[in-house]
This record gives sequence, structure tokens and C-alpha cells, in this order.
Amino acid sequence: MSKQVIVFTGGGTAGHVTPNIAIMKELDSEKWDIHYVGSHNGIEKELIAKLNVPYHAISSGKLRRYVDMENVKDVFRVAKGVGDARRVLKKLKPSLVFSKGGFVTVPVVMAAKSLNIPVFIHESDLTPGLANKIAQKFATKIFTSFDEAANYFPKEKVQVVGSPIRKELFSGSAATDYVITRGGSNAIFEFLALHKPMMIIPLSKAQSRGDQILNAQSFKKKGYCMVVEEEQLTKELFLREVNELQQQASTMKRTMREATKTDAISILVNEIEKMS
Repeated sequence: MSKQVIVFTGGGTAGHVTPNIAIMKELDSEKWDIHYVGSHNGIEKELIAKLNVPYHAISSGKLRRYVDMENVKDVFRVAKGVGDARRVLKKLKPSLVFSKGGFVTVPVVMAAKSLNIPVFIHESDLTPGLANKIAQKFATKIFTSFDEAANYFPKEKVQVVGSPIRKELFSGSAATDYVITRGGSNAIFEFLALHKPMMIIPLSKAQSRGDQILNAQSFKKKGYCMVVEEEQLTKELFLREVNELQQQASTMKRTMREATKTDAISILVNEIEKMS
């Protein structure tokens, strides 16, 4: 029996790549021929190079939320990227494209739609990034980590599955009592899965679009963490909050254990299998 081809795409940050890798590792290599499409110089190229997965580089621009002359150039870069992606997809003839987000994915999902190739996308954050806001128009199905994120997508396409957690995470002896972390979705969902009490210090709006702040607030509301805003951070406040984290740790762990568990990896692999 010939293998089915699946193309993964996602890049710009490790957070757009590692969930893809987690899913790729769970697919049956006897059944699936796995390929990856990314940018020429993004972190995704470096991470995928460590795996035995063919990598296809395409042109891509950067999606900016502000006025910049580079935006004009990027229109042409994205257009070239669509052409690059179409050539790759026409050659590979995949049964499915799985997109994790990041600006490199926009040309890929547009090209897939133009070739009538089904597209799955996964959104990690509580609110969608700009790439997935665009990609949703071309998606067959949309999966989210946060319950709240489902409200930003068409009801007929969206399904809440949680975050794809690396299976190897559970095979270590994970020696940590407490975690001080940023508010990146992949990281905090991993700490949740491991029942590690957290203090989240999210990136400020001066450094990001504010997604980490919303992620952190959602986790705090559910009782999984404490949150300290970066602008308010002082040595004295940090020490007080660490002490409070120690006091609240047992309650947090109990809340984490009682949380509804979803095996995002198994759900996503099962959905992918349906497309074969």
C-alpha cells in the first residue's frame, strides 16, 4: 500500500514548530510520508533539520500590524511564496496540510486551498494570531488549545482539543516543585499537564500583541497559576509572590489534577487519519 503524503507548516517561533513535531512523531511512518514547508531562514528550518523529514523552503513576508514600507515588499514576497508553495504541493500531492501558525503558513494554506487540498490549522493562544486569522478562511477544520479561542472562529469549523503535548515529557523524572515562566501557550499547557504550580510573568504589550497576558489571565481564572505583570515587577514583589506561590501550591496542584483532561495528540492524529 502506498503511503499518504501529509505536509506540515509553521514557523517564526519555536512555539509554531514544536507542536507540529509532537504530532509528526505520533503518526505511523509506515502509512504517512511526512514533509515540512517553512521559510528559508526561520527557526523551523533548524528544528526540522534534526529530524528525518524532507524540508521545502518557500518565500515569505512578515505580517505586521503597523504601517511600514516593508509591508509593500512583503505583498510580493507572499505572492511569490504562494507560487513556491503551489509548486511544492503539486509535486507532493498531499492528502492534508496541517498548519500551526506563523507568517510562513499563509502562502501554504492559500496554495493548498487553490489546489483543493484539505487544510487543518491549530491555534495555541487564547486569541488567534494574524496568520491564523487569515488562514481560517482557507481551513477545512480549526483546532484550539483554549476554550475561549473557539469564539474567534466559525462554529462549523472549530473544535477545542487542548495543546499537543510531547509524549516524552512524561517519561522524565520533571524535578521541579514550582515554575517561573512567560505566558507562551505551549509551555504553560505542558506545566499544567505535569501539575506544576506556576508564576506566569507574561510578555508585555510593548513586546508582543498581548497574547501571553490573555493566556496567563485565563490560567489564573482557572486556578492554575499566579500572574505578575512585568511592568510591576520589583525584587520585593517577586519574593513576596514566590512565597505566596509556595503557600498556594497544594491548592493549585489539586485544581490541575481535577481539570478536564484532553489528549490533544490522540485527537489530532485521529482526525488526520480520517483524511487518509
